[in-house]
Amino acid sequence: ILGEAKSTDLGCANIAVGAATSGDIAGRLGKGTDAPDLWIPDSGAWVGKAALTAAGPVEVMTGSVASSPVVLASREEDAPTSPTWLAALQIKDIQLGNPLVTGVAQAPINAALAVGQADPVSAGTGRAGLVPLAQEDGARTADEPVGEEMLQGVVDNGGVAVATEQSVLEFTDGDGARTLAATVPPTGSNFMNFPLVVTSPAPHRHYKANQVARAVAARHGGEEAR
Repeated sequence: ILGEAKSTDLGCANIAVGAATSGDIAGRLGKGTDAPDLWIPDSGAWVGKAALTAAGPVEVMTGSVASSPVVLASREEDAPTSPTWLAALQIKDIQLGNPLVTGVAQAPINAALAVGQADPVSAGTGRAGLVPLAQEDGARTADEPVGEEMLQGVVDNGGVAVATEQSVLEFTDGDGARTLAATVPPTGSNFMNFPLVVTSPAPHRHYKANQVARAVAARHGGEEAR
């Protein structure tokens, strides 16, 4: 998610909000062109990655304006019973998305590695189990289905997809025509934390964007927004 903050004569700001993948915005920041003033990536991990190549400053205003756990989305009758995220990642034709584009696709891999770190005996087995997945990731493209398109594919064709709980709830909210189960392995899940970041590359715009970001952070942190 990105926004462009524009100053007016009254000292107010208009924020134009648009959707984009986190990987897309990280790439724009590196080029220094068509970069947003404000950025809400799906994971704080993107901030460090973007800062390494960004043409301008990347400043975290708040570490999280929202959070949502990563889940396995499926039809009710196809809900997986995977004991771990490593096992879940080995589900045939699991729809993960591209880890180079979205943090949601990275989350189950991180969860699988975290379990291995907690259990040194199984760490080697866990890393070996991720090798085939890494090989598949090399063939993934930036236009892999994500979000509603991915979830609609599960409704239409079955299977299992990795998504945030929030996106599953939003997708199924309504007249009940679209229903999906959201499950996680017994080992738990990773959370997407959605930080608010000031990314305006131009110095004269960065200050104004910083002020707008403070107002946005205050609004998101209020009781009404919660």
